[in-house]
Amino acid sequence: MAEYTKAVVTFIDILGFKELVRTRTCDDIKRILGFFSQVSHEAKLDAGIPGMWESTFVYFSDSIVRTVRNIDDRSKHSLTEDFYFELHALKHIQCNLLLEGLVIRGAITVGDIFAEGKIVFGPALIRACKLESEVAEYPRVIIDQGAFDELDRSEWFHGAIENYARMWDDGVLFVDYLRGHLNETAQSGPSLGIPFRAGIEPIVRHRKLVESNLRKFAQNPAILEKYRWLADYHNSLVTMISESGESFFEICETSQDELLVQDEDIVKLHEP
Repeated sequence: MAEYTKAVVTFIDILGFKELVRTRTCDDIKRILGFFSQVSHEAKLDAGIPGMWESTFVYFSDSIVRTVRNIDDRSKHSLTEDFYFELHALKHIQCNLLLEGLVIRGAITVGDIFAEGKIVFGPALIRACKLESEVAEYPRVIIDQGAFDELDRSEWFHGAIENYARMWDDGVLFVDYLRGHLNETAQSGPSLGIPFRAGIEPIVRHRKLVESNLRKFAQNPAILEKYRWLADYHNSLVTMISESGESFFEICETSQDELLVQDEDIVKLHEP
């Protein structure tokens, strides 16, 4: 008999998908969509959390639904680990999409879901879709505050959230993928032989992506607003790094100016 199970559910919308279809090959698009399932394996290894996960991925045009649950353990603590794992995976997804010049908007929640093969439905999916369409607004994956009631609010949980989540000025919590990437680089990069300079390449790519779209959409206020938010997010991270001391820029052989998005200058230059 079909029944709901408690799981972590993420609904994602790929921004600019129409242009992607118009300008890229079918092979390219298939490969890009593959990121949303491939990174789950990478994230499982990186997260280092034991257990057997069951993941489902459903694609429809520019929309993706991801569900995650640990089939070995359905305790509240296990659900918290599932949530952490999904935050980790979303960090991977967003950083990988930078290579393709793409950004996403979405929402992650916890709740009842039925997921079997390509059939997915339930209150948690409805909740995630509603949050994505009505609250997310900008290119970010927001985190349902209400989902926290389903989780084990331990010290470990708060540490994990601090690594991958951030509260914006509008009171919305979202996946802080750039800071998550930097934290991982600082913690494991040297032991893996990854130089710090290589570790900040996604930040440089992010800056170029934002600046490119600020130019492109300078005369389209609705879309421009989204990339101005992304510029604010990007620059707030660089400012945070700067406030932590100059040593970071020296180690990474870069500077604050190299990493900052020149938002106002770019928009003024391309205004009619």
